[in-house]
Amino acid sequence: TGLLVAVGRGDPVPTAALEELRRWWGVDTLLATYTLYPGIGVLVAAGCSDTAVAWVDEVVGLCDRHWGTEAQAVVRIAALLAEAAADAAPTLDGHARDRLLATVDRLAARARARLALPATARAPAPGTETVAWARRLDAELLRRAVSLGEPVDPGGYVDAWSAAVAAFESHRNVAESAYCATRLALALVATGRRADAERVAAQARPVAQRLGMRPVLALLDGVTGPSSARPGPSPQLTRREREVLDRLVLGRTNGEIAAELFISTKTASVHVSNILAKLGAATRGEAAAIARRHA
Repeated sequence: TGLLVAVGRGDPVPTAALEELRRWWGVDTLLATYTLYPGIGVLVAAGCSDTAVAWVDEVVGLCDRHWGTEAQAVVRIAALLAEAAADAAPTLDGHARDRLLATVDRLAARARARLALPATARAPAPGTETVAWARRLDAELLRRAVSLGEPVDPGGYVDAWSAAVAAFESHRNVAESAYCATRLALALVATGRRADAERVAAQARPVAQRLGMRPVLALLDGVTGPSSARPGPSPQLTRREREVLDRLVLGRTNGEIAAELFISTKTASVHVSNILAKLGAATRGEAAAIARRHA
């Protein structure tokens, strides 16, 4: 639980600490799952996506052996791996990205199959927690598609995050509700609904501040800006997004950006949309102005 809190607050978690806990996985499957939950994001962010996938397979295997293949933990694991994939996939090389995405898809299929099972004494109906993670899995899969430049229905994207917020509120998990509300606000910005985005963000920010959720607060700054100033090119921009932003400052079109970075025009467009959302900018020109002020 301490690891979950540390990751939620954005505190550094060395992979060595995870490795130390891993020594005990064989005797405590619950410890294994609660090491993996925060460990997925830590490992993928550290550039160890192959290790994250291996650990996921190991823990899912432990759950299968000790709790049965009907265990609901796979739903949460799938959602967290989908989150990590949405964050990291655009910057990973081909092999690592393909392996990560394939594992997400395989676990998502297992999660959906588990949710569709009829309730039995061995496999009871999913509770509010599992349903909430299932809704977040749906939303993270769409966010992964957006991050990779794949076509996504804007209304469906917003609806998916709205459903995740409602599900975690029903489960009374305020931290996850705040995270999902922040993602909902970013989705609203991306679809041009800035007033709605700012309303949702205003409700999420006090919770994130009270819980010390610095990563969530950084994302919220991309919607409304920090309390005292408009945001600049903040740390949540990926390397590729910074490269795109540098070219926005020079007035490049999406086609010109695509040609210079050897990516498709559609991918360049997605990067531009993500940059506008993260910087809280309504237009390309505003994003360029923010970048110049903070250069």
